[in-house]
Amino acid sequence: MLKRAFFAAAIVTMLNAAALTGVAAWAATRGYLARDRVHAALAVLQGEAPAATTQPSAATQPGSDSPVPPTAEQLRQRETAEEIARTELERRNQEIAQAWKLLEMQQLAVVREKESLEADRKRFADEVRQQAAAGSDDGLAKELEILGGLKAKDAKALLRLKPDADVVRTLMALDARVGRKIVGECKEPEERLWIGRILDKLHEQNAARAEVLGSSS
Repeated sequence: MLKRAFFAAAIVTMLNAAALTGVAAWAATRGYLARDRVHAALAVLQGEAPAATTQPSAATQPGSDSPVPPTAEQLRQRETAEEIARTELERRNQEIAQAWKLLEMQQLAVVREKESLEADRKRFADEVRQQAAAGSDDGLAKELEILGGLKAKDAKALLRLKPDADVVRTLMALDARVGRKIVGECKEPEERLWIGRILDKLHEQNAARAEVLGSSS
């Protein structure tokens, strides 16, 4: 029994020695058994740790924060992008200028069309007035001819059916002798009021003509 215990302890000791040998070999290959590191480790175990010697990190080394100059390819890509942006801006500016020019042309066309329509309207209105005047003159001439062939009493009755303005215009163009006869036929009070009103309006336009026609009353 005791012999077996010694035998087991011997095996454990041999295994530990083999493990330590392997660890030592690995530490040697890694540089952990270098003299300076061994001394540093002993100093730490004895409470005499040497002052830490720190080396500047890569982030604090001089020149590490200086900008890296762009490569030729980066410069070429930047120039290409700027050229594309400049070309696009010029194209859009040209489109805007063309749109404004088209709008101005359309506005000018609208103004010219409006002016043309206004001129046509005025010309049409003038033609209508001329035709109306010609027709009115023809109608007035026909009316004067009819009144000249009627008796003064009948002519008076016909004129009383017309508006005052038309009566004044007719008496202005009617032969003075025929006009005086018509005025002389206005004998009733109502007729006198009517012819008096007509002569007053006629006087406003032609006082001499009104005096001639009113001389018979």
